[in-house]
Amino acid sequence: MNKKKIDYRFKILYAVAILMVVAGHCDGGGISLDFAQWFPYEGIHLALFTFCSGYFFKDAALKRPGRYVCKKLRTLILPMYGYTIAYGLLVRLLHRWGFQIGGKFNLHNILISPLNDGHQFVLNMAGWYIVPLFMVEILNCMIRAFFKRKGWQIPEWIFFAGAVLIGMGGNFLAIMEYRTSWWLTVVRILYFAPFYAMGIFYKKILEKYVDRIPSVVYFAIVFAAKLMIFLHYKTRLAYTPAWCNDFNQGPVMPIIIGFLGIALWMRIATIMEPVFGRKKWINLLSDNTFSIMENQFLGFLLVKVAFGTIANGTKLFLKFDWSRCKSDIWWYYMPKDVEQTKILYLLAAIFVALLIQWILTQVKKMGKNIFLYVRQ
Repeated sequence: MNKKKIDYRFKILYAVAILMVVAGHCDGGGISLDFAQWFPYEGIHLALFTFCSGYFFKDAALKRPGRYVCKKLRTLILPMYGYTIAYGLLVRLLHRWGFQIGGKFNLHNILISPLNDGHQFVLNMAGWYIVPLFMVEILNCMIRAFFKRKGWQIPEWIFFAGAVLIGMGGNFLAIMEYRTSWWLTVVRILYFAPFYAMGIFYKKILEKYVDRIPSVVYFAIVFAAKLMIFLHYKTRLAYTPAWCNDFNQGPVMPIIIGFLGIALWMRIATIMEPVFGRKKWINLLSDNTFSIMENQFLGFLLVKVAFGTIANGTKLFLKFDWSRCKSDIWWYYMPKDVEQTKILYLLAAIFVALLIQWILTQVKKMGKNIFLYVRQ
C-alpha cells in the first residue's frame, strides 16, 4: 500500500493562515506575522486558505462530480451546521446568565443565516468562511466537469483569467453596495474565486517556473510591488472579506493584495519546510484548522471569564468589566493594559479548539466501535 505523499510546505501555510486568523480576531494576539504592516492579515489569511484548497484540487473529481459534492457536504457543510446548533444552544444558555452576545435560537438563524451571514451566534462567526469556500470548490468542479463532458479542452490560463474577471465583478458589486443578505453570499464567493483558481494554476503551470527564481530576486519583486502600492495609495491596505465593505481602491486591488500575500508566504513556507515542515505543533495546527476556525471565540470568552472570576474573588484584575465582557465580544481585558498578554487569548483559542476536536474524535471512534460490535 503506497503512503500518501505529504507536501509539508502546505502544512506550514495552513498553520500560518490559521494563526493569522486567530491573531486577527484578538487584536494581534501578542504576536506579529505581518512584517511590520507590510502584509496585514486582513485580505491575506483567507486568500491563503483558498489558494491552498485550490492547489489540492484533483482532476479525478471531474469523473464523478456528484461524489465530490457529497464529500464536501460531509466534510464542510454538515459539520458547520453541527457547530451552528451547538453554539446556538450555548448562546441561549449564556443569555440566561446575563450575556447579550448572539442572536435568538430559531430556524432562521440555524438554517438560513449560516448561508448568507454566519455571524448570528457570534461565538462561531469565523465559520462564515465555510460556505463561500464550499461554493467556490463546487462551482469549480461543476464548470470543469461540464467542459470535460463536452470534450472541450480549455487551457488552464483561461480558467484562471476567467476567475480573476469573476472576482473583479464580485468586488465591483460589493463596491456598488450589493453586499447585504444573499448578495453578500454572492460577492464572498466571487471574491474568493481568483485565489482558488490561482492554487490550481500555480500547481499546473506556474510552480515549475517560479521555483527557479532565486529567493533574493523573488522577495525583491514581491516587496517592490508592495512598496509601489504603498507609494501610490499612501495607506495600509487591508480588506475584510467577511463583509466586502472596504474595497475602497477598486475591484482589482483586493485581488492583487491577496496574490502578493500568497506569493510571500508560499516562498517562506518553501524555505522553512526542511526545518519546520514536520514539526508536530505545525501539523497539529494545520490538521485542525476547521475546529480552530469554529471554536476560537469560545477560547477567547473562557479567558475573559477566567479573568472575571479571579477578579470577583481576589484583589487581582480589579479593572475587569463584566458588563463589557457580557455585551461586547470584541472587548479584551489585558492585565495592567499590557498588549502582550493577548497571547493568552490566542493560546486559549487554539487549546480549546484542539480539545474539542480531540473529544469529537474520541466520540466518533466510540460510535464506530459500538456500530461494529452491534453488527457482529
